[in-house]
Amino acid sequence: MLTNNDEITLSIDIRYAQGHHQTLWDGVTEGLLPGQSTFAALLPVMVSLFNHETGALLSVVPKFEEPPDIRNPQSESFQTIKTAYQQVKGTASPFYAIGGITDARGYPTLVAAGALFSTDFGEPINFHGIYEGAPINDLRLSAQVLYKVLLRTVKD
Repeated sequence: MLTNNDEITLSIDIRYAQGHHQTLWDGVTEGLLPGQSTFAALLPVMVSLFNHETGALLSVVPKFEEPPDIRNPQSESFQTIKTAYQQVKGTASPFYAIGGITDARGYPTLVAAGALFSTDFGEPINFHGIYEGAPINDLRLSAQVLYKVLLRTVKD
């Protein structure tokens, strides 16, 4: 049971939109956006308004960790993956900005592409987490897409 003197600390990883960054994307340059998050200044204002409206006593200490890592969907790398996906699936490739950290982060010449062919699966399958995994058919499709990307890369 909590008393008025008890304190709870909660950490939340908020992936903010590009519009909440000090430097907006120029539509061309790829990689980590320079500058800081403007969300760090906005969050305390939002919490203050919430406290005022509800009588809550919440406080926040925003900490900026990572800037957005941008890839241009018109780039050659993206187009190669898009073409391979369409050859395998027979449909246009969806693009998801999932906000995850990958090995591609911070390396503008790399594009993260993976086995997410469905957003319709549930427990116990999670791409990240305690039951990390992926549907076998999605892994097969991913292998086919990556094979086509490899063939195109070797051919060029």
